[in-house]
Amino acid sequence: MSSRPADWYEREQALDTTRSWIVEAPAGSGKTGLLIQRYLKLLLDPQIESPAQVIAITFTTKATEEIRNRILSALSSASQDTEVDSFERTTRDLAKQVLARDAEHGWQLLQQPEQLNIRTIDSLAAEIARSMPVLAGGWGKLQPAEDAWPLYARAARRVMLKLGGEDRELHQAIETILLHRDANLAGVEALICGMLQKREQWGSLIPLRGAELTDEFLDEQVLPRLNAALEHNVCVSLTRLQKAFPRASLARVAQIAESLCNEPGYKDKENFLIPCREHLSPPGTECGHLPYWVALIALLMTKDKDGWRKSYQSNHVNLIIPKPVQVELKELVDSIRSPELSAAIENVRSAPSPPYPPEQWIVAKALFRLLRNALGELRLVFAEDGECDFTEVSLSAREALRHGNGKGDLAAMMGMRMQHLLMDEMQDTSASQYDLLQALTAGWDGSSQTLFLVGDPKQSIYLFREAKVELFLKALTTERLGDVPLSRLVLTSNFRSQERLVKGFNEVFRLLFPEREGEIVYHDATAEVPAQEHELRWHATPLPYMDRAQAGAYNKQREREQAEEIASLLHDWRSRPVSVAKPKASSAAVLVRTKAHASLIMEVLAEAGIPYRAVEMERLADRQEVLDVLSLTRALLHPADRTAWLAIFHAPWCGLGLADLHILAAGDDPAQAQRPLEQMLPERLKLLSEASRIRAEKTWTILSAALGQRGRMPLVRWVEHTWHLLGGDLCAGSEGSANVTRFFHLLEKMTAQRGEPNLSALQDSLQKLFAEHAAAPDAVEILTIHKAKGLEWDLVIVPSLEKTSRRNDSTLLDWAEFQYEDDLGEISHLLLAPIQSSSGKPGSLNDFIRGHHNARGEAELKRLLYVATTRARSALHLFASPATKKDNSVGARRGTLLHAAWPIAEALFAEPAPVPTKLLFWPSSAAEPQEGSGLALAAGAEVAAKRPILRRLRADFDPRERLLATKPEGTANVDLPALPAFQRSGGSLEVRAVGETVHAFLEEVAARVAEDMSEGTAANAAFEQEMGRLSSTKGRMTNYARSQGLSPRDAERAAGLALVALESALSSKTGRWLLHPHPGAQSEFGLHTADLDSPGVHIRMDRTFLAGDQPLAEGTSVRWIIDFKSSEHGNPDHAYFDVQRAKYLGQMQTYAQAARAVGEQAQIMLGLYYPRMDRLIWWQDEKEGWQIS
Repeated sequence: MSSRPADWYEREQALDTTRSWIVEAPAGSGKTGLLIQRYLKLLLDPQIESPAQVIAITFTTKATEEIRNRILSALSSASQDTEVDSFERTTRDLAKQVLARDAEHGWQLLQQPEQLNIRTIDSLAAEIARSMPVLAGGWGKLQPAEDAWPLYARAARRVMLKLGGEDRELHQAIETILLHRDANLAGVEALICGMLQKREQWGSLIPLRGAELTDEFLDEQVLPRLNAALEHNVCVSLTRLQKAFPRASLARVAQIAESLCNEPGYKDKENFLIPCREHLSPPGTECGHLPYWVALIALLMTKDKDGWRKSYQSNHVNLIIPKPVQVELKELVDSIRSPELSAAIENVRSAPSPPYPPEQWIVAKALFRLLRNALGELRLVFAEDGECDFTEVSLSAREALRHGNGKGDLAAMMGMRMQHLLMDEMQDTSASQYDLLQALTAGWDGSSQTLFLVGDPKQSIYLFREAKVELFLKALTTERLGDVPLSRLVLTSNFRSQERLVKGFNEVFRLLFPEREGEIVYHDATAEVPAQEHELRWHATPLPYMDRAQAGAYNKQREREQAEEIASLLHDWRSRPVSVAKPKASSAAVLVRTKAHASLIMEVLAEAGIPYRAVEMERLADRQEVLDVLSLTRALLHPADRTAWLAIFHAPWCGLGLADLHILAAGDDPAQAQRPLEQMLPERLKLLSEASRIRAEKTWTILSAALGQRGRMPLVRWVEHTWHLLGGDLCAGSEGSANVTRFFHLLEKMTAQRGEPNLSALQDSLQKLFAEHAAAPDAVEILTIHKAKGLEWDLVIVPSLEKTSRRNDSTLLDWAEFQYEDDLGEISHLLLAPIQSSSGKPGSLNDFIRGHHNARGEAELKRLLYVATTRARSALHLFASPATKKDNSVGARRGTLLHAAWPIAEALFAEPAPVPTKLLFWPSSAAEPQEGSGLALAAGAEVAAKRPILRRLRADFDPRERLLATKPEGTANVDLPALPAFQRSGGSLEVRAVGETVHAFLEEVAARVAEDMSEGTAANAAFEQEMGRLSSTKGRMTNYARSQGLSPRDAERAAGLALVALESALSSKTGRWLLHPHPGAQSEFGLHTADLDSPGVHIRMDRTFLAGDQPLAEGTSVRWIIDFKSSEHGNPDHAYFDVQRAKYLGQMQTYAQAARAVGEQAQIMLGLYYPRMDRLIWWQDEKEGWQIS
């Protein structure tokens, strides 16, 4: 391997900061390193007065932090003299020069890294929108919500409630749509939500202003444009067909068709060639010639796709054709058939012809009016809540940039003038983001103000987010972004994958991305990593043809065989000995297209004892420990919920079987079916067996005591307290407890926003969160291909290439934009169609638009395959098991990765699949097994034996004797000392509400900072993000304060005070130190006594962690226990804090006693933190004196 990469010249050019570049950077080409070098070089531009003038934009916070950390790492290690390659040497030299300029200008980048202007495109849009005045398109005080679906739902509900209202036009529109959708109110509401979520895509495409929604305007202005679009689309399809059809053959077919148009139809059927009468010459490409073309196509093809006619017998074509003509037609078909002509014919067949269907036009007009009203309601909801979605941020930013002085206004409002812009992953931009970048750089000359756009069209896999790879391809081709001239560079070196893999990639993707005008082109890569023993390996196992019943069973068997083969591969890979060449365990990943494709693989890996880490594979709502605590929440909130009560007694902390539950529910007695289970339990418990009764009575004792505590503590603490006493944490284990903790965080968040949570909304929110899995450091990673983008492993396995994913959901309005080139340049047409009726079939217009989307999806599958395979460094395994057809041929289904790979994969399935001699049928019922199925039953029994039928706590566990919720592992049972009952300071209701609000939101901030830092975000950056979020929390704080019993006005004032406290804590070193995720850190850490005849003592530490022996000191030698105080004092002198310490000394000593009672051995420091004054007073437990920081 050469010391210089094959594309070193292109990389040198990319550092010319007097030119703007667009760089095509394929997988493994080291694009991030190149972008960092360019960023460092731009900081040396003499025009740069502040680092903020150089802005780098990415799509994710994770990517932002990676770039920032790598820049800081380069600056930190600039003075080192270790041996590095030429590329790293360039980075080091640039970093040294930046440090010199840093010292010259006093930037202090290493001390203040937030000056590096590296951000996501969403955060940039938010800053632009926030900076501009409201009248100029800014968004005022609105803040983006993490989950905007409830906002859409409220807007949609408000629209539907106007059915029967005073607005007759809107009433008629809603009525029309409801009749079209079989009066499915809930379904239409959900569809409106979906449209509001995507409004950035259609908002500029359809008429929405009041004057545009009259029947007169719609019928005379909009409808003719739609008809013109339909006509133009037909003309384009006919032109494509005419070009694909051999000219001489087309002329001869036209002559034959004209000669046959007077022949009688078969059995008195009408002659389908009548449109060809008196047409001796071939048809043209005008829309009026469509019937002529359709007749010619029918002469050559059957109705089946790619169905070229093989016979011209009268009963096959429904036309009497002379024998010599039949022979000639057959020869013609054989001579012209080709994939290109087939595709062109299919395109004409599917193209809807004008005029626009009248029945669909009625529904379309109703939708225009409904959607306009929905947008208005959504804006009202945003204004009421002080929250919006990220789409509103993007729309506001674009509007702000289009207003007035544009760039000058932006520079004034943001306090700086952007000089250079770098954009990563440019291929993933949507049309709106592309417009934003154009508006942002309008007027740039490309030399003194430069662009650096980096992307790879082969890695554009976010079609579901409306990423438009066509825009990146256009920029590559035209070498422009708006008015800014660009120079094009193509990188070809691959620094990730070893040589044999790169050779395989070239062979595969050269075929999948052939050179065609306007399409993605594959450029052969050059490996920079020497060849290893492994190569790209296919595991091609076609399934034999069988009837449907057999095929279902055999497919399941093959899926298990595939999973076991993957487990064997991984076992062998992990067993490879560590050597000098391989100093550490190799990484491995299984990449799947959808989560469903991974379930059996995870099961088999668990059986094989191979540790794995599933990344966002399992929804929190599907975890049993979460379902159990959800049932507990439902039962406590709604004691009449019988299902929830039965689930509680079935949960592992009690563990009753189904027969026992049947008894508790009063069996089949209809007279008892409606009685709340809570009322029946005392009498029904006596009917259980002794063992079951003892278990159930323990659980009932806890539950009945818990019901008596309703309203005496906040909801989350009430549920959590009960869950601990039942032994929920012992059942769940560490991994399950982490998932339950996330449930409690969500419950507290929803309670703060809305008071008592809507349980349906709670379940919906759980569907959007994913369970966390504890895993060994060298565990196999299992994740979707989309999640794998940007990552790499030594071994990559991609299973089930033959499988499809679920279909896209329907939308109220389908639309597609078509770009065409003609003599006048590029023109575009819009086609749109309302959703099909619930009871009817989709119209040709819907089918055509959906076909357009499907074609884009098929193209993306090639890119998805590219992303999956190029994650591999050393070895790659691809698995595919397509079904054999009845004619013994093997094909790939459309919509699969195998179909995308078929040009290269087809040869692997040339041999027919052998029919298995032994099939494994899994028993579907408890019936006696059939003869010959003993193997299956034995296998099934072996698998079943590995899974316990019922998980539950030991019979000797008694929750009534539980003193503490948690104990360190390995400690003996201890008695908690008699602890004095205490409460938070009293004071007015408003004072208490301020305190509760401050505590709740400090806990939330600490949790988010910990999560961000666990994903690689630097501490300062994590806290800066929290500072940026603060302004969006005011509305939620107000709601939380109202849930504490305050009036709206008082709640607003309390929220303001709480916000000041959070701002003070987050902007201070002490506050950040307290909220930092130190070892053993916990917020609102609860310990509980178990005196069930009284409310008991509930101890909750606001913040506890291990650190050094002084504030801001690192380490683990001291257990810090901190209590937050929300009060403020005009003159906080030593005397004031002396009184405060004396006031809370007993409470803090109680905390220390409780910590020691559960085994804490470290020295304990106690402290009171006053965030509104940014003061921490602290002292060592059991020692006199205190200090202040």
